[in-house]
Amino acid sequence: MRILGATLFSLVACASAWADGHEDLSVADLRRPTMPVADLDASAKFFVDVLNMKDGGRIVYNSPVLRKAIGAPEGVDITVLRLNDRNQIGAMVLVNAPGMTIEAASNSRNATTLALSVEDVNAVYRRALAGGYTVLMSPEEAAKAEDYPPEKEMILVEPGGHRLIVVQPPPADP
Repeated sequence: MRILGATLFSLVACASAWADGHEDLSVADLRRPTMPVADLDASAKFFVDVLNMKDGGRIVYNSPVLRKAIGAPEGVDITVLRLNDRNQIGAMVLVNAPGMTIEAASNSRNATTLALSVEDVNAVYRRALAGGYTVLMSPEEAAKAEDYPPEKEMILVEPGGHRLIVVQPPPADP
């Protein structure tokens, strides 16, 4: 019965997303790194404005597994926002539900840290500063602290308190 219910919900969710102009948005997008956030709009703005990710649209997805994983209360809708196209490197989703507890202070110290590749770490740094976002380690500080990696790196904190290591890989050898 659960499989049938999940299948029916998937079809309804896909139809709903299609009706909203996001015909390619589906629950398949949950097969990407999934980050629970306290304020979906604020976190989406950060990822779009600072990291140049594409807002791929939102769906409601009330999976029991997702509900348990993110600590969403029973009876409230879980909203899923896709960032980038699912076939792109760096595609991920943000999730939020009313009543879900996100501890930003704990996230900034203890939560899983995502590493994201970008083309220009200095441009990301400038956009983060311009947007008033928290930078834990600038590219200059990272370069002084490490003597081994050829990458340029920095550490940002998104509005929900999640730490992000932003990496600019070295140019490929010709």
